[in-house]
Amino acid sequence: ATEVLEHLQALKAEQMLDDIARLIPLGGKAIITVPNRALLDPVRERWSWGDHQSFYDEVILQELLDRRFRNVMVTPIVRNIWLEAVCYK
Repeated sequence: ATEVLEHLQALKAEQMLDDIARLIPLGGKAIITVPNRALLDPVRERWSWGDHQSFYDEVILQELLDRRFRNVMVTPIVRNIWLEAVCYK
């Protein structure tokens, strides 16, 4: 599971996802969680979540993970504050 993607700039976050996909064996699973951008105040989003560099909603996260994994399910969790993605390789 990760709790770091949102702390990385977009390019670094994508590189990290590439590494995760590369390291997980065939049949393996990754669980990735990020704050749900859909709940952020768009005017203040940079300040309201501290040092977060990247922001994800269900569509963005799904697209990023679909490029790297064969079966991805993105679900809002904990009162929709977080997005959880379960990814199979």
